[in-house]
Amino acid sequence: MITLQKDPDFVRREYLSRPPRNIPPYGERLRAYNRLGFDVLRAMAAGVRHIQEMDPSAQTMFWFNLEEPDGVFFNNLACTYTWGIRILNLDFPQLNDARTIDHAPVTPGMKVVVLSGTPNVYQAARHELQGSSLDAKLTAVRKVEAGTIRFWMTFLDITKPTEILSSPAD
Repeated sequence: MITLQKDPDFVRREYLSRPPRNIPPYGERLRAYNRLGFDVLRAMAAGVRHIQEMDPSAQTMFWFNLEEPDGVFFNNLACTYTWGIRILNLDFPQLNDARTIDHAPVTPGMKVVVLSGTPNVYQAARHELQGSSLDAKLTAVRKVEAGTIRFWMTFLDITKPTEILSSPAD
């Protein structure tokens, strides 16, 4: 997907120039799902259903940390929605330069799903967004559980800071 980059140096600058991640190689992590069989299919289908329910237009951006234990699964879930143009970034909760992996600015009106093995990520997302003069309204939290695969999908609408009058608690 690097060919879709509006700034060809963005991936090199934001991802490739960092020290190597302290995790097993991607392929090794992906193959670990082979033994989980239908649990993978059930979790993937549940994730897609929740996204379709929350955003039938399929414009949701994915924000997750690739280093989480299920980060490879989250990456593959994002692949079901045209990976490169639907990734906010792979470093949740960091927002990096408030641009998506496709180098588009993060703007009010964007719909985002945070994928995490941790249920309460709303405040971390808001804190990071507020550092870039943005905010988020919590629209839903969905738990996905299929065998040993368990994660939460936190759905957010990106807003301007003044648009948040009251939001549900985590």
